[in-house]
Amino acid sequence: MVQPDYSSTAFLYTQPEDNVATTDDIDPTDLVSRIMHIYTDSDAAEQMLISTYEGSDDTRTITGSVRATRAPITFDAQISPGNHGVLLRRTSDQAAGYQSATVGVDGVPAGNWLQPRSNTFHCWLDDTYLVPEFLTAGKTRITITLTPTPSAPSWTASRYRVETLTGA
Repeated sequence: MVQPDYSSTAFLYTQPEDNVATTDDIDPTDLVSRIMHIYTDSDAAEQMLISTYEGSDDTRTITGSVRATRAPITFDAQISPGNHGVLLRRTSDQAAGYQSATVGVDGVPAGNWLQPRSNTFHCWLDDTYLVPEFLTAGKTRITITLTPTPSAPSWTASRYRVETLTGA
């Protein structure tokens, strides 16, 4: 037996002028929200999820609906025109790990959203995707397209919160 010697280093990069403000909230499980945001997910199946989040509050059970699909998802979101980018925050079911989708903003590719975590005991998860400023600057509305990766599990979502990065 050898006594282990562990250490770590952390770096924090900040921009003191930036703030995050929620500018839109999309609920894929609510018909009115889908209509208001021109939300489409053609072959989605809706299911009830009764589970918890990971972490220090992992005994509080949360009940909600989740939509799962392998088809492209499209929705409009309101943002602030003076933004420095947008955070898309998704509430999902992480029972199936490695959910992945190609992200598009107003028809322009914005990268791949990969969620590699998996937890079948604490299924609720909030994860984020940063949309860069060059795709959102000066706009008040954007159209988001999420195209699930064919080889990945179904893309799940219970909510999308759109957070605009703004200056102080």
